[in-house]
Amino acid sequence: VKTLNILRTVTKHARQTGASNGRTWWQFAEVIWQIPPHLVRDEDIDIVDFWLQEAYGAALVAEELGSKWLPKLLRDEGQHSATLAERLLAALYQVRFVNQQIGERTSRKAVFRFGPYHAEQITKKMAGLVGQKLGQKAVIVFDAKLRSILAETKNDAWSAIWRPAIEDHEQNISRDDAESILIDAYRDSLLAYIKASAVEAIEYLERITRDQWQTIQRIALYAVTETFEITRTLAARFIDEKYLESNFRHEMWHFLHKRYAELEERDREKVLALI
Repeated sequence: VKTLNILRTVTKHARQTGASNGRTWWQFAEVIWQIPPHLVRDEDIDIVDFWLQEAYGAALVAEELGSKWLPKLLRDEGQHSATLAERLLAALYQVRFVNQQIGERTSRKAVFRFGPYHAEQITKKMAGLVGQKLGQKAVIVFDAKLRSILAETKNDAWSAIWRPAIEDHEQNISRDDAESILIDAYRDSLLAYIKASAVEAIEYLERITRDQWQTIQRIALYAVTETFEITRTLAARFIDEKYLESNFRHEMWHFLHKRYAELEERDREKVLALI
């Protein structure tokens, strides 16, 4: 408790005075994940969030929090630890927007508060685990972050250009962009959620198959393709001419290539009629 009070007091002082010290926050991050979770308050995630705002050193803070503290909280399996993990996840994947000049056109670009390398590494290590342990709560964190980017950048209608494939693919040339990393996190956490909590996950999937954002519908289509034994009741929702349009073409091709023979006869007939 004394150690936590030091972290709280120093961080509060830095907030009030505008002080900045990336090395200190890195050392604090090394300390906090070794403290028993039951001693940490929900609001202590706010001080962690402040450390991640540091212009220099945020990547080291993120590494300690995402690769060490987050798995420890998930292993603990208590409700308090789960709440801390959910809030920590939201803090780690917070994005900000900057202007990007391309020729004469200015566009909005989403960036994490630390470098894409660490964001990729944390995602590869943790996305499936948070989906398994936190279920829909984790998926919704990634869902909300991705929606905010799609709304701000207004690039959803041509997502197949900047993200040709939902799966890992050599044509995904912008793999280190925030939206691409979030798609990876969303995808992997959703697949783990489906396998861990099928009934609840199918209800969630059912909603996003008719989502307003085509990028999120593409993730849903990919998830149904990859977990067909569990989610086959949703397959008929994708037998629709809109999914033959260019933005969905890659995921739709793989859906039909992998699962056409397993569709109900009436759905196979409908596919042929649409084609």
